[in-house]
Amino acid sequence: MTLVLLEKAARRFGDQTVLEGADLQVERGDRIGVVGPNGSGKTTLLRLVAGWDRPDGGSRRASKNLRIAFLQQVPSFERGITIRRAALSGAQGLADLERRLEEIHEELARDPRSKALQSELARVQERFEALGGHSLPHRLEQILGGLGFPPEELDKEVEVLSGGEKARVQLASVLLAGADLLLLDEPTNHLDLEGIQFLEGLLHSGDYTFLVVSHDRAFLDNVARSIVEVDRGRLKRWKGNYSEYVRAREREEIFRLKEWKKQQEFKEKQEDFYRRYHYGQRSREAKSRLKRVRRMEPLEKPQGERRGPKVRLRTGEAPRRGLEVLRAEEMAVAVGEGRVLLEGVDLRVLAGERVGIVGPNGSGKTTLLQVLAGRRPPFAGSLERHPQARVGWFDQELQGLVPGRTVLETLRDAAGPGPDDEALRAHLALFLFTKDQVEKSVENLSGGEARRLLLAALTWNPAGLLFLDEPTNHLDIQAREALEEALLGFGGTLVFVSHDRYFLDRVATQTWFLEPPRLLAFPGGWKEAQALKKEVREKEESPSFREKKEEGRKDRGGSSPSRKDGARQGKKVNLFKLERLEEKIFALEEEKEELEASLGEPRVYLDPGETRRVKARLEEIGAELEELYKEWEETGSP
Repeated sequence: MTLVLLEKAARRFGDQTVLEGADLQVERGDRIGVVGPNGSGKTTLLRLVAGWDRPDGGSRRASKNLRIAFLQQVPSFERGITIRRAALSGAQGLADLERRLEEIHEELARDPRSKALQSELARVQERFEALGGHSLPHRLEQILGGLGFPPEELDKEVEVLSGGEKARVQLASVLLAGADLLLLDEPTNHLDLEGIQFLEGLLHSGDYTFLVVSHDRAFLDNVARSIVEVDRGRLKRWKGNYSEYVRAREREEIFRLKEWKKQQEFKEKQEDFYRRYHYGQRSREAKSRLKRVRRMEPLEKPQGERRGPKVRLRTGEAPRRGLEVLRAEEMAVAVGEGRVLLEGVDLRVLAGERVGIVGPNGSGKTTLLQVLAGRRPPFAGSLERHPQARVGWFDQELQGLVPGRTVLETLRDAAGPGPDDEALRAHLALFLFTKDQVEKSVENLSGGEARRLLLAALTWNPAGLLFLDEPTNHLDIQAREALEEALLGFGGTLVFVSHDRYFLDRVATQTWFLEPPRLLAFPGGWKEAQALKKEVREKEESPSFREKKEEGRKDRGGSSPSRKDGARQGKKVNLFKLERLEEKIFALEEEKEELEASLGEPRVYLDPGETRRVKARLEEIGAELEELYKEWEETGSP
């Protein structure tokens, strides 16, 4: 069933054409991701689909009684409303249905034989149940809980919430609306990883039809069944999720460029033939060839993807690769009046590593980053930074932007004395700031423009140790990809906070999970680290693993390589390192048992050379085990 149909729709603002000839058919059950550069018209498309804007050309048609819920980027609520009431405001349609059910029952009590009332009752009851009316209280707590609001906070007034929290309340309202079509404009902007994964699960499990604008590529991979690309005023729809769209688009671009080149070569060849022979004996053939060329439908030259910023990170003074850049021992991180977020943190970062930090909202990601960068002291324990590492800092709160200063003046402040305006303007042009835009005041910048300006300031000065707090927020996909390429080519060390799983997978060489009061470290990007973390947890919780550890402890006379007489209780550890140590110890102990047993076999004791080899290996294993036991004792145990 078609819910909305756009045919040759256009939208213009003054002399600027945002959309032209847009065709889009939204069927019930569609799950459409909308992508495109910032300013390309994605939100305008949603407003046309919603019927909030009328097309300046073409048409929009919608099914009768279509109910649409629209998640906007800037939420608005009436004063004094609670979180619970604000979330339920989206379910007004359900409330209307419930009210009508009560009215029909009252009318049937007066006229029980009315076939019209009985028929309407069946229709309204079916609609009410299909929209989850009976389960609304449970769904309310489930959705608000998944978005970070526990039951005890639901009667708090919305006006005391932060902007990000208000956005999450609005998202809950849209999800509870029971609408036929959801229009979601950047729904993941204010969600942590847990919230994003909860939303993905909800959209998968529910009977939702939606269009979602997002720059979160992993999110689009997980929820979209088709992708609509908005660029240069045009729409194009592709089957599959984001990754499938990228592959299909690349294949089409290669094919279209090949066909265009083939046509150009053919035209040049025919025109050259005409120039050479149109006066001679072969003039008839030459004219025929020229007519053929002129009758051809010219192919449009593929324009390729719209360019993103040209991010270049210059490596400043830094220690050589392999040396420690950061080391923390028994470190604690706290906020306010000593409220401890993390404790017992032992970590080290080597030069050239790229560390991603993930965790729920409020777990201390930004605070930890500030401590590591020297912008606030650790609450307890020790932290050392290599003295040669020149620090660079990127702030998600945009504190590097001073109101009243222009784009050009902001970069001049960061660059210091020396460079002239021409050099500064050239650098800003790499970050897509045009001649006129450099005179724009920073308070008038969009979120994406503000972050591009901060990246321009960051990259002007070389650094050897970069700390980035949510660097991809509000950046479009082209800008994110440009930043990824720059970071992959950066010769220094990187520590960053992000909830962009695609970004983490491309950039991070290790990932830290904050689970207050613990920090857990694993190698690799998001997928690899998450899999290792799950594997470690499952092994530690399995009866066979615990039994094996206990047998190993008994074989060593009651001592444990992870604890010695209960020492270092409560120490926060690197679970990945601990698990790998256990594997090595168990493997060596098994090899030791096999070699000791082999000494009683004729093939060994009758061969002096083999006997010497076995005994030499047993000595090696003994020395290795002694070192591993010592390292295990020092590592501690969770």
